[in-house]
Amino acid sequence: MNKTVKIILISVIAVIVTAIITLVTIEQASKRSYTIVNNTDKNITALGVMFEREEDGVALQMIYEGALNSGEKQSGKFETASFGEDGAELGIVVTFDGSEEIYCYDGYFVGSFDGKIDLEFYKTEGEYRLKSNASVGIFKNTDNTSLEDSEIVFDLEANDWDYVDYDGEFEDFDDDMFEIIDEDDEDWDDEDDEDWDDDDEDGNAFEFHTVDPSTSGEASVSGTVTE
Repeated sequence: MNKTVKIILISVIAVIVTAIITLVTIEQASKRSYTIVNNTDKNITALGVMFEREEDGVALQMIYEGALNSGEKQSGKFETASFGEDGAELGIVVTFDGSEEIYCYDGYFVGSFDGKIDLEFYKTEGEYRLKSNASVGIFKNTDNTSLEDSEIVFDLEANDWDYVDYDGEFEDFDDDMFEIIDEDDEDWDDEDDEDWDDDDEDGNAFEFHTVDPSTSGEASVSGTVTE
């Protein structure tokens, strides 16, 4: 092996080692970290971001709590979060200047999480929105968070919020998916593909229908619950 070849090999190895060190450094820096940006024209007078148990909304760990002025960015660290088998959501309580407090939630975390959370409040076409990401590692894996470029839109006048689908339109789950048809019996109707009929006053008899909109076919299962 001549001198030129040795120099080339040494240079290649040096580049590879440098790249590996850089990637490891980036990954370590992003672990258990968050970045929250307010790119709207309103100050956020109060903001709370936390992990909360998916089942009952109990707060498990606070990530950030404080104000966030227009144009401001906050970054910091949090402890590794473990959720066990219950799973958790990212709970967000936000108050824009001149508006009331709005509580919303996003994502679904399972196992444990020691990655990076990125939240951006921004305004587009008169709408105030929140874009959320929660990922792990250099390649930004979101398999255990279900939170990749998810967007929420706020209605500050109605003190309400909703998810935004990929077409930039409302996914109005409350109005489009479910309708309470008998509040006394706590019966409900899914307008898209399911219908639940409670035929017994004690709630023991049941009938469940599944409808395929493409064929207008319906399959049903019925029975009696015994104690």
